[in-house]
Amino acid sequence: MSLAVQANDPGRVKKLLDRHPDMVKEENYFGHTPLHLAADKPACLEHLIRAARAADSTLLDKRDFSQTTPLMAALRLTRSRCRVKKGNRKCRRCTCSACVIMLLEADCAVPKIETYVSGAASRSAIRRYVHHLKDRRQRLKEFALDSQLPDIMVERLRLRSEVVLDAAAPIVVQLLKQRGVQIPSALVVGGPMAFGETAAWTVYDRINDPSVAEIFYRAGFRDTDVWTASNERTSMLYLKWLSDHGYDPLFSEIQSFEPGRALYTAHRTFGNMGYVTPYPKAFPWCESNPVLQNWTRELFTQVARTDLRDDCSCGCSPGGCSPLSSMLHSMAETTPMAWLIKGHFVSEYIRGMLQQLESFETGLGIKLNSMFLRYITFEALDIPHTCCRSPFRRRETDSDGIPDWIELEDEYKHELAFLNELILEFEGKLDEILQDPERGIAGLGCFWDHIWLHRIEELQRDRLAKNDLSDDEKQRAEEIGVVWNGPSDEVAGNPHDKSTLAYWKYELEQIEPDTD
Repeated sequence: MSLAVQANDPGRVKKLLDRHPDMVKEENYFGHTPLHLAADKPACLEHLIRAARAADSTLLDKRDFSQTTPLMAALRLTRSRCRVKKGNRKCRRCTCSACVIMLLEADCAVPKIETYVSGAASRSAIRRYVHHLKDRRQRLKEFALDSQLPDIMVERLRLRSEVVLDAAAPIVVQLLKQRGVQIPSALVVGGPMAFGETAAWTVYDRINDPSVAEIFYRAGFRDTDVWTASNERTSMLYLKWLSDHGYDPLFSEIQSFEPGRALYTAHRTFGNMGYVTPYPKAFPWCESNPVLQNWTRELFTQVARTDLRDDCSCGCSPGGCSPLSSMLHSMAETTPMAWLIKGHFVSEYIRGMLQQLESFETGLGIKLNSMFLRYITFEALDIPHTCCRSPFRRRETDSDGIPDWIELEDEYKHELAFLNELILEFEGKLDEILQDPERGIAGLGCFWDHIWLHRIEELQRDRLAKNDLSDDEKQRAEEIGVVWNGPSDEVAGNPHDKSTLAYWKYELEQIEPDTD
């Protein structure tokens, strides 16, 4: 069957199904059913859908080993089959979405639209997907009303309103399941909730393209205000679109993974800025888009007027994490600080950000420089983070009831005290530079290139020197059972490059030595 589908031979497919209907259940090594293989072959798919509905309708929603359903596979393939390869124009007299339409009309389950799916699907296929998703959500509303949910829940979930059911859809499904109601698979909303039991998932969580979001919005999906940023590296263009359509990028309070922790959408917005600000560009979206530049300036201006901090106690950001420190965290994940220090790129990196902030005229340049000074010095001393983005915050408490992150802070209290001494030393040098109005940003560059970097290199040399043990120290270590790793007598490994024929010849000779 799989060979017949791959050969796109609908006659052969029909003949095989007439003789052996169960062949529609066939799976290959990757978990693909014939329905997956026919995701871009409408003539074959028509026979397979009919056979699947007769044999086992769950085959329409069966996932392969990469958790892809036939509908998801069909969506991914539409862009490559579309007449319009680029842009947002509608394709005309094009059959790119034929398989998507057939699967949707067969009432298969509609999965969450993933970012990579929306990017790979043609505009025609996305419009069809949105049309059917809207219809499914309306059917879910009617199903919930027929199931006689309590009036208070009906009112709270707006089940009688004209708005398309979106963020509340997972909650409706959950309530129906709790009441023992059997929900048709075509109406089930998949995926776990993002931030606990009360959080909601919306279609806008898995989109990163304003043109795709506009299709959903025009269809009646309006829950942009509960966007949970499940896609951390969101384009600033899409974030601006959300802001224009009801999302508050700064001052809405959000639920974090720790109950009771005060976080705001500003932390997430600025954290996202850090992700999309790779070295050596500082806020690259501002270079060619004046609208985004003005919007970014407005965000920084509003943050400069407030002090939105959580209750973190990590030494990298005393007083709690702010939106700016969230940005630095994300930048550190994108561009490792150790790499910046080793390559002597710190000055270039911070100078680019400060110059851009100076152009925003928000007065945040010096403040960010001070925060960056503490953050990168913290990183240079190899002190582990215990702030809200650290894995230590997510771990359970030990048997003594003390959280890991508190024990970690106690373990590194001497390093944290030394960090504070270093910061005072550096800030004294910075004050001298900042009091000279003629030096400006260039003066800060001199500080990073010479004063800060030389001091950190000096500390690293001292640390390496302290690692050299005296003979007495080695003897005492051996008395308690320490064994030193001496020079190895083992033959060195393969001396050849892995991409050369000599490498593999050497490897074969190790297995079966030449007997000549």
